[in-house]
Amino acid sequence: MRQIIDRLNSSPIGGGGAAHSAAERRDGGGLAATPAPANDSPPQSLRDSSPSGGAIKVVMLALMGMLFASPALAAPPSWTVDPSSKLTFQGAMNGTAFNGTFKRWSAQIVFDPKALAASKAVVTVNVASGATGDADRDQAIPTDDWFAAAKFAQATFISRDFRDLGGGKYVADGDLTIRGVKKPAALPFTLAISGDTARMNGAIVLNRTAFGVGQGQWKTGEVVDTKVTVNVALIAHRAH
Repeated sequence: MRQIIDRLNSSPIGGGGAAHSAAERRDGGGLAATPAPANDSPPQSLRDSSPSGGAIKVVMLALMGMLFASPALAAPPSWTVDPSSKLTFQGAMNGTAFNGTFKRWSAQIVFDPKALAASKAVVTVNVASGATGDADRDQAIPTDDWFAAAKFAQATFISRDFRDLGGGKYVADGDLTIRGVKKPAALPFTLAISGDTARMNGAIVLNRTAFGVGQGQWKTGEVVDTKVTVNVALIAHRAH
């Protein structure tokens, strides 16, 4: 038995085995000897594997270097609308189709096919500038029965996002406001960019009554069709 106890006392246990053996021998070799001061330091193997403050700094510096070395995302370019661009509409009265155009309108466009999330378009239309070539109809356009231009001088389309359908086809999802009534609208369009010139063509069919266009006897489609097709043929130049 004495040999077994001596063998246990002489075997190192963890980081403080030798200290325990010496303390026990001083107390006569008993197993209930006063313990030596505790060693709170982790074993050497654990200390070697723990990341030091210097190593953490190196990692952080490396990550920061990668971040700043990455090329910054360029903002989409602005585009200036060419005066030859057209905003037109098509309707029907007493079963006969007619065409019209808005003579005064503008568009602020920031667009990049590779950065659709950052792209934006705001179109503003002077509704009193609508003209169809028929004097009676054109005089009625700005009145309260139709666009009420004295109170609601502008119609606007403000994009919220763009979708790429592939093959040069896109959809602009946004909000269309006419006569103070705002409705969601999706404008499908095609786009071709050559150098600094972009050509865009789009069309959307609207229900005019959803915006209150056509009051009194004009509320129904009995005389004037409730469906109106709005077309945009736009040429724009990249701003420098």
